[in-house]
Amino acid sequence: MVDESIIVEQFFSHLANLGITPKENFYPELDGQTYRFSIDDDKSGAKSGAYYIHADGFVNFGAMDFRKHSCMQKGSLSKDYRPKYDKKQYEKAIEESRRRAAERAKQDKENEARARVQMMKEFTIYDREQRVIISSGKNTRYENHPYLKAKGVEQIPFTANLNAEFRVKVNQTSNDDFSHVGDLLIPLVHIDSGYSPYIEERMRGLQVISGKLNHEGKYQKSFYKNIPLQGCYCELIPHQCRGDNGFSDKVKIIFICEGVATGLSLLALTDFESPVFCAMSCHNLINVAKAWRLKLDKQVDGLFKNIQIIIAGDYDYSGRGVKSAQEVVDAGYAVKMILPPVIGQDFNDYYITTRRA
Repeated sequence: MVDESIIVEQFFSHLANLGITPKENFYPELDGQTYRFSIDDDKSGAKSGAYYIHADGFVNFGAMDFRKHSCMQKGSLSKDYRPKYDKKQYEKAIEESRRRAAERAKQDKENEARARVQMMKEFTIYDREQRVIISSGKNTRYENHPYLKAKGVEQIPFTANLNAEFRVKVNQTSNDDFSHVGDLLIPLVHIDSGYSPYIEERMRGLQVISGKLNHEGKYQKSFYKNIPLQGCYCELIPHQCRGDNGFSDKVKIIFICEGVATGLSLLALTDFESPVFCAMSCHNLINVAKAWRLKLDKQVDGLFKNIQIIIAGDYDYSGRGVKSAQEVVDAGYAVKMILPPVIGQDFNDYYITTRRA
């Protein structure tokens, strides 16, 4: 086996070649798992980097900056440090790697199951004895939440007669709660969730938005830990867009954007004539768009085949939002991308400046 210090040294050299500088006190794990880490110019709490290092037998590694790369940039030890090929050693390393992967998959599945139980507990309106209200019901005037007010979208769900299932955390159930009193709880569904009038039966994830400003003067956003969000989204479907088969015959366009405030703003900007799905991040736009394009195309009798998908991208300075939106269009899952007129804006910024509700 190669000495650990050499592996780490080679890995940091790989990062340097990619132009990635981790924050101080970063030291990588060598167990083959994928980890997120903070890059030097990340804001507090952000983790724009990801990496893995396989060091059992034959060393290889990968790293990426989500702002620059669309996939892991792979690397390996220089020839001077590579051990001589040994078939038995190689087969043993592969077997051990598979065993670890199976154990991790099992552990991830168990962690996800526990997280889902806890998530549903925090989203539930009452406790088991029907005594303590844990979160507000869907008819509660959640427009009083500071985040929605700050974004200028507090009245839009009611104007659109939107069946939004947003809730506000009312009571703390335990010290292990992921959310806190006053947090806005936004349920996320998946295209495979099926149909049910009860959001608890369809919910696959949960976004939590703090009711208080953090030290950076922002409302902290987070997602329930250990629950995969790929393909999950927040659905915003105005009452007039709903029909017996899911959508009314009047629906011609579906918009897909990133955040909830952006989605609510799009509803107002388009006079509540189209459903909006919020993918929660630029990286998830393509997953949601692909799933919906396939579903619309497979609809019985081609009922919704002519519905167009449009990506409403964030026109951020980094270019990440534009790049991700364009990838969806290039893949054929959306007919086009639209952007706000001013760089640095998303459609919530545009809505606030125009007030075209």
